[in-house]
Amino acid sequence: AFAIFARVIFSFFPLYNPILAIIMLSGFVLGPFSGFMVGALSALGSNFIFGQGTWTFYQMFGYGISGFVFGYIKKFRFIHYFSSIKDYIFLSLMGFCLIIFFVGPLLDLSGFFMTGMNDWNYLKVILLSGLPFNVFHGLSTVITIVFLGKWFSQTVSRILKKYNTIVS
Repeated sequence: AFAIFARVIFSFFPLYNPILAIIMLSGFVLGPFSGFMVGALSALGSNFIFGQGTWTFYQMFGYGISGFVFGYIKKFRFIHYFSSIKDYIFLSLMGFCLIIFFVGPLLDLSGFFMTGMNDWNYLKVILLSGLPFNVFHGLSTVITIVFLGKWFSQTVSRILKKYNTIVS
């Protein structure tokens, strides 16, 4: 719900989109499988406001994978609560690279497949024209992780501890 709310509120700022950062942080705190579900359901839920379409599947998959990957980052890096500046830098760069190299191109591919064009030059044009948006999306993710990461991680962990919840 928080990711959907953030996407709706920040839709008035066209170059700032914090939904993926919140999904990534959710995956980081809740684990890979819960992170995937948060991502997929955030894309589906927010598209009830912004409009469903054939791109929804691509968004659900891309957002879900980003939550999934960040769930495994916590398991392998042994980062728990943003204890050092290295943690902030690592998670921010990981989020930026995940958007630039996976989520952004995957969402751009939806445009390629929806048009029915089978020309590889058209695919290059689609991917290159989406690159500036993906860079801004990645930068907004970095900003959100830096300013919201520690608070979000501690808050969700405290709620999980309060209700004796075990995550994957």
